[in-house]
Amino acid sequence: MSETSKKQNFLQGAALLAIATAIVKLIGALYKLPLNMAIGGLFSRGDHVITTDLEHNSVLRPLYRLEDEGVITLSVVPADRQGRVEYADFERLLRPETRGIVCTHASNLTGNVLDLERIGGIARTNGLLFVVDASQTAGAYPIDMERMQIDALCAPGHKGLLGPQGVGFFLLRSGLVADTLTEGGSGYHSLDGNVFFVYN
Repeated sequence: MSETSKKQNFLQGAALLAIATAIVKLIGALYKLPLNMAIGGLFSRGDHVITTDLEHNSVLRPLYRLEDEGVITLSVVPADRQGRVEYADFERLLRPETRGIVCTHASNLTGNVLDLERIGGIARTNGLLFVVDASQTAGAYPIDMERMQIDALCAPGHKGLLGPQGVGFFLLRSGLVADTLTEGGSGYHSLDGNVFFVYN
C-alpha cells in the first residue's frame, strides 16, 4: 500500500470517528501501546482515577501498575451480574484529587455498551479527563469525540477498523498534551509542529 493510500485510509477512518481537530498519531508495533500512552502520559503522581470493572486488561494493567507504584489512587465502578453500571457511581467516587475517568466503550466479555456521552458529561462537569478504550467499537459504532466529550480515544486497528494486527491509534483532543513514553523516531521536522501525519 502506498503512503498516499495509507494517508487516505487513515483520513477516512478519522472522519468516521468524527474527529475535528484532534492530534493524531498512528501507533505501530503493539496494539496495546495507545492505552499505555494515554494512561501513562495523562496521569501523574497524586492523581485519582476512576475506571470500571468491565475493563480489558489493556486498561487495568497500566492503571494497576501506576497504583502499585504509588503514582495514582484508583476507584472502580462495579457492574452488576448483567454487566450494567450505575452512572451515579462515577459521581459517588469523585474526590478532590480525581483527575480522570478511564473506561471502555463496550465490554469485551459481556458486550455491554456504556453511554459515553453521559460519562463524558460527568467528566466535563467535574473538570476531569475522559479516556476511552474503543477497542470493541471503533468502526462498528459511531464515536463523536466532541459530542461525547472524549479527551483521549484509543483502539487497535485489527477489530472493527479491519486493519492489520499490531497497529492502533491514540487520539487526543486539540490542546491536550500527554507526556511521552518513548522519544524519537518521527523525523526532525516533527519538532516544528507542521507535520500532521506521522508514522512511528
